[in-house]
Amino acid sequence: MYEFIKQSLSSWSHQKDQRRKLQQAYLTVVFIGLVLAGLLTLLNVPQSRLAAMIAAGFAVVYLVNGIAWALLEAFVAPNLPKPESTTSKKTRRQK
Repeated sequence: MYEFIKQSLSSWSHQKDQRRKLQQAYLTVVFIGLVLAGLLTLLNVPQSRLAAMIAAGFAVVYLVNGIAWALLEAFVAPNLPKPESTTSKKTRRQK
């Protein structure tokens, strides 16, 4: 189990897509918050409701973030200019 968690965190840290990493972090916080709320139910019901509400807030942020990125990718990104590749051009210093 320890090796699985270690391998998962290592592969997660090597990902380049920052949007995907952020969304995965939101889902992790939601999951941990809900587990914490379930455990707190045994001790203190109002505190568990607070933890569940915080987790629900992160779930809403996850959804809004996903919708915003989808809209940006659909409507804004196609209209942006493409970055030029600098691998084929050699830059020289002028003296």
